[in-house]
Amino acid sequence: MEYKSLNPNLGVDDVAKAVEFYTNVLDFALVNKVEQEGKMVWAMVQGGGVTLMFEHLDSVKSWTKDPNANSANVSFSLYINITGVEEFWKRLKEQTNVVQQLFTTFYGAREFTIRDPFGYLLTFAEDVTASN
Repeated sequence: MEYKSLNPNLGVDDVAKAVEFYTNVLDFALVNKVEQEGKMVWAMVQGGGVTLMFEHLDSVKSWTKDPNANSANVSFSLYINITGVEEFWKRLKEQTNVVQQLFTTFYGAREFTIRDPFGYLLTFAEDVTASN
């Protein structure tokens, strides 16, 4: 297993406002976004080697099934790209608090999410589109 990168996913109550601040004030570039019913619910910005993601708190609440997803340790999750996600999943699934079982996403990643002892969400992911 090799750690490859860390992409903070910050829970916010207004994704468009976050994007506006990071792009207009801090000179990040918008590289991806997801909209639902005309409202931005997720976005990724990048500046040099720094990538940040913003996810609407309602979205965080829906996939974590946690009604308290407005606190920092719930709305802030770490999205960690690794190699060997299947093997890592097998090692962690019985000894951690699993929030999301290992699955393949619509965007081509195999990922799973756990909650650390302090309540923070950690998603471990491996790009599987490159192997097809």
